[in-house]
Amino acid sequence: MEEFVGLALLLVDLMLLIATIILLYFSRHEAEGRRKLVEHLIEATRVLTRTQYFHFVIDAMRSAKREIFGSITGAKPGESLEFFEKIVDEIQHATSKGVRIRYLVPEGRGCLYVGYRYTKAGAEVRYHSGLVVYDLRHMVVDDRVVAMGFPERVGAEQPTRTGIKIESESLAKIFKERFEKLWREAVPYEKYLSQVISDIERANPKISPNLVAKQLDLPIDEIDRVWTNMNKSIDQG
Repeated sequence: MEEFVGLALLLVDLMLLIATIILLYFSRHEAEGRRKLVEHLIEATRVLTRTQYFHFVIDAMRSAKREIFGSITGAKPGESLEFFEKIVDEIQHATSKGVRIRYLVPEGRGCLYVGYRYTKAGAEVRYHSGLVVYDLRHMVVDDRVVAMGFPERVGAEQPTRTGIKIESESLAKIFKERFEKLWREAVPYEKYLSQVISDIERANPKISPNLVAKQLDLPIDEIDRVWTNMNKSIDQG
């Protein structure tokens, strides 16, 4: 019962937040149009449990025709490892069909593993220093369907416990406008990894690639590849 009440309160708070965002966004339009849009969003919202949320994410990736984008915590998966591996597989499958997939991730060495796996699968990953998605993870599919996930407690390491699904082109547009702004400011995965390796090397010039790989929890082949590209850039410069 307490879990149900907590979920209901979360949904109410979220609806109020969404309504506020939309009312601000459409402040130049007629009040009646704004009211109808908010009503539509509330009717279209579906609360998802943790398992339902991940299944929805995977199903949405399978049905995507053009593009998927979103903001994620980038934390290495723990109890969600099984879902994580399925998402990696779906990224590879979707991108092979021509679907563009982009993820924004907060800067942090602990987020490099996810960036590496998603990039290798075919997604584009960028890191942003000002990104805060610890208590809100979202994904937008084909500019129409929005999925948002929430942890039980605020924190980068907290796994998603519940989520909501909203079919709304208007809400998807709001997310996309902010996403594109942050995307232009963000640093691509390879460049960010190069920066991190450079910082580690400056702090310890004699450090080996093997030790760097262990510190960053990345395969040695990935460190060697980026390290070689960095040295080539220096030589050419």
